[in-house]
Amino acid sequence: AAAASVDARGTAAAATPPPSTCSHRAAVRNQAVVTLITNNEGYPAGALAIAASLEVLESRLRRIAMVTDEVTQHIRELLASASWEVRVVPTIRCHQVLGPQITPDRYDLGEEYQRKKAKWIPTCTKLHAWNMTELTKVIFLDADTLVIKPIDALVDHPSAFSAAPDTFPADQFNSGVMVITPSAARFDELAAWNDDHGTAEGGDQGLLNEFFSEWFYNAWDADDAGRLPYIMNVAAAHHNQFKVLAQMQARDEPSILHFVGGESKPWHYMILKFQGMEDKIPEGARRLFATWDALYWLAKSNALCANGGVGGADRDRYAQMLAAV
Repeated sequence: AAAASVDARGTAAAATPPPSTCSHRAAVRNQAVVTLITNNEGYPAGALAIAASLEVLESRLRRIAMVTDEVTQHIRELLASASWEVRVVPTIRCHQVLGPQITPDRYDLGEEYQRKKAKWIPTCTKLHAWNMTELTKVIFLDADTLVIKPIDALVDHPSAFSAAPDTFPADQFNSGVMVITPSAARFDELAAWNDDHGTAEGGDQGLLNEFFSEWFYNAWDADDAGRLPYIMNVAAAHHNQFKVLAQMQARDEPSILHFVGGESKPWHYMILKFQGMEDKIPEGARRLFATWDALYWLAKSNALCANGGVGGADRDRYAQMLAAV
């Protein structure tokens, strides 16, 4: 059965029945926003919110969700009903190689670490974005990001690869937002790097930073590895402070927020909401979560694919929510 949606005013609304096919067709066919889903918990919800934000912001790019075999048919259908083109790809496991000094007697490599590692290992599957050679540009977004301002112009970045600096350490990039020129040759190089060199921390970010080791020293528009401004990948926990600073300095405000950190995912806040424990949601995160939540339900209600998508006054209401974040 179709779920009820919650609109931009927080009002429950009846869901549109799932369409047999999605009416959404991107105006631009050779460029895409791409995300990755490797499990059935949490991240599919994030992908729904991203799709809704792209729709509200009138993105003209294709939306492609790479999924692995672990993702159920139900989740695949849910993604498709939210305007994602679902593409099944084989899992690429990150090859973890710990340094000889990383030993259990010196570092905690116990149960909690192993749980985190299990989540990081499949993230090298995102390397498939380089193999989408039918596209001229890919904007890759981790499913725990949220687009709050238009980002289509990122496809004009001149570098074959570009990413924004991480919060810490700032001399490395965060791989949750990347702009990529697909290349079969570069995909082969990255796959070989994973096999031969691996990654110390067990996920794609360490591997990619080691591969693009000159990123920090390069010009923003370097041919091989350039830079995106920090506003294209701002940790959600820092959003309020950074937005105030940007306003004080009359600088551009964040365009993409990233819910980094295991306990700060919006789907965890959704559980608290349904349990009647909204007071447990950090006060500084409540407005942002309310916007994410409304966008999630907009996508979950099948509105993105039915009747030509979201438009008119409905689009305006959600756009106002994004602007107010």
